[in-house]
Amino acid sequence: MPPRLVAFSDRAYRLLLKAYPAAFQDRFAMEMAQVFRSICYQAYTEAGVGGWMHLWMLAFWDWLHAAVYQWRLRLFKRRRETMQTTPLDRQSGIHPLSPIQAGLAILPFLAFGIATIVSELEYFHTTPASLPLWQVLLIDPFLVFNWLILIGLGAGVLAGFPRWAYSFLGWALLFAWWWSDMGFYGYYVGLKIWLPLLGVLLLTLLIRRSIQPLRALFAGIWREWTLLVLGFYILYGFMYMLYDENHHPYLLAFIAATTLALSLGAWGYFRCRSPLSRVLALVAGLVLAAGLEGINSATWDYRAYYGLQEGTGNITPSWIIFIVGLILLMVGLGLLTRRRLARNSNPK
Repeated sequence: MPPRLVAFSDRAYRLLLKAYPAAFQDRFAMEMAQVFRSICYQAYTEAGVGGWMHLWMLAFWDWLHAAVYQWRLRLFKRRRETMQTTPLDRQSGIHPLSPIQAGLAILPFLAFGIATIVSELEYFHTTPASLPLWQVLLIDPFLVFNWLILIGLGAGVLAGFPRWAYSFLGWALLFAWWWSDMGFYGYYVGLKIWLPLLGVLLLTLLIRRSIQPLRALFAGIWREWTLLVLGFYILYGFMYMLYDENHHPYLLAFIAATTLALSLGAWGYFRCRSPLSRVLALVAGLVLAAGLEGINSATWDYRAYYGLQEGTGNITPSWIIFIVGLILLMVGLGLLTRRRLARNSNPK
């Protein structure tokens, strides 16, 4: 006959099983209780009270983790099913990111906007050029932005390169290209600005001891061509947020508004379901940014600052043709991606 300690454990464990959802209890509770009773008896027989206590520590932790997990499945099952209702989404494997992941994806946009605002402060226009390089690397707003982006990119590589990591990669590549020909506080780095990016990629791949993140990177681009549209969006979003040589009295407000507009467009891209919807979210973000830039140009005397003649406008026919062509290209890639995924989801 089993000792009282084992009998008590059996009753206590059966009570713990009642914390699981009812459907789970009906299917597994009896078998789990029988298995636990046998293991408990064996542990007590072989190692006495010490073995019994060790078993209970493991069982309690497993119960806590498993019960929470089963309730999460139960509560969010309907939500997951509604997010995967179409055969296209199920077979393509391209789903909207969760709010947390989408928030991670738009962090580079928000961070660049903040860096642009901070760079307009008087301190960064009067700082002497004699600062040591290490100090410049730590205080320049755009360099600090780059360090943060590289940290996020490294985290994305270590995580196997999820979709939100493409945003960090795009901004990291853009920054390295932008600063390849930049001088700051008397220093000129040239192509050496690419070294931190290459170092992060190499270090994280060595830590993982696998090139799986690189395979995931290229497989993701091949599977969803709208990621190329995201690259265009990052490039032109950067140009709209920079407001270089702009002296509008409400300049900081315009930078903040443009940052929010472009961040909302990126949020929509990562949260929308279909490829075309994702592209249209990016187009909407660019249109909002362009509208804000137009208002900005119309409300300060940029002609006098740049030495332009009166009546000279910044909207030319060639500019309009370029913007329309860019939008058509973005929408075209969205349509091609949707058609390709639809064809793949309905094989003959």
